[in-house]
Amino acid sequence: MPAAFSEKEKTLIKSRLIAAAEDCLQKYGVKKTSVEHLTKMAGISKGAFYIFYSSKDMLFFEVVEKIQNAIFSQLMENLSKKDSDPKTKFIDAIFKALMLVKNSSLINLIQSNEMEIILRKLPDEVIKKHHSFDSIFIKNLLKVLEIEECGNIDTISAALRAIFVTALYEKQIGEYYHEAIKLLVTGLAEQIFKGNDNWNGGLKNESNRGA
Repeated sequence: MPAAFSEKEKTLIKSRLIAAAEDCLQKYGVKKTSVEHLTKMAGISKGAFYIFYSSKDMLFFEVVEKIQNAIFSQLMENLSKKDSDPKTKFIDAIFKALMLVKNSSLINLIQSNEMEIILRKLPDEVIKKHHSFDSIFIKNLLKVLEIEECGNIDTISAALRAIFVTALYEKQIGEYYHEAIKLLVTGLAEQIFKGNDNWNGGLKNESNRGA
């Protein structure tokens, strides 16, 4: 039977498990890392692991969210600066966030299909909560930029996801990757900042053309 831990011990052990998972993610990946490997690095028994996480996939998912939240926090910090107009801040902040994503372990996870393996093994409620985070983030982003909510949060989320996905195809896009991304982000910024009526109307027109 796993030993009982105090709250202080639980906090310490959880931080060790997360650190171990981050290290293993960089060195070995998800598939080549076992629960036994993680617990050995954290200094606990294999049975004690399940006090903290139901599976290694839940632990790795927490690491993924930690990386994602750090990138989003940096993005929001850049947007909160008062050194330029909102549209310029948006363009620069999204571009910098994309560079952080491109240089993070998230790219390797996606390219190796290990992200798909993690998500496939997670409970449905965890996946739903993860997907709903995008909409919450966009709402906060618009609030920081002092833009009235335009009623197309899902569309903006999808547009940003499309931009971030390009990090997987930098080589295929070629030597003008950075310039192309700046152009895409600038186009999205133009749509967001030109006014809610124009944004909504433009979307409706596009929908009508596709009907």
